[in-house]
Amino acid sequence: MMSMAAFVYQVYGERVTAPGALGGQCVDLIDLYLGAIYNIPPRRANAVDWPTQALPEHAWVPNTPTNAPDLGDIVVWGPDAALGIGNYGHVAIAFLADEYELITFDQNWPSGSPCDLVLHSYNGVLGWFHHVG
Repeated sequence: MMSMAAFVYQVYGERVTAPGALGGQCVDLIDLYLGAIYNIPPRRANAVDWPTQALPEHAWVPNTPTNAPDLGDIVVWGPDAALGIGNYGHVAIAFLADEYELITFDQNWPSGSPCDLVLHSYNGVLGWFHHVG
């Protein structure tokens, strides 16, 4: 298994595809990350459906005005027309966060973009998966 830093270094600026997936989607990045870091097989779900997924050694944390994800947490957005997030939602890896803003490692944000660090507000964030194992 590899570290998060090694994973980010390996895929930064690339458009990645998880095995058997469409390619270039936000969920491709997350499926590859979970496999590389935690040896978790791909979920094969739209981002908006991730809160209902069971991730081994991870707990779902709903977004509230007073919490923030930790480094490496899997952040999930629901559909939000104002942000340009369609019905499939969005998912990314938390890099740095406080209660007001977060920087995540994303793919396909904005649409078609390669893997990059992105500054976000919490608008549309449903919550995140936190590693507890």
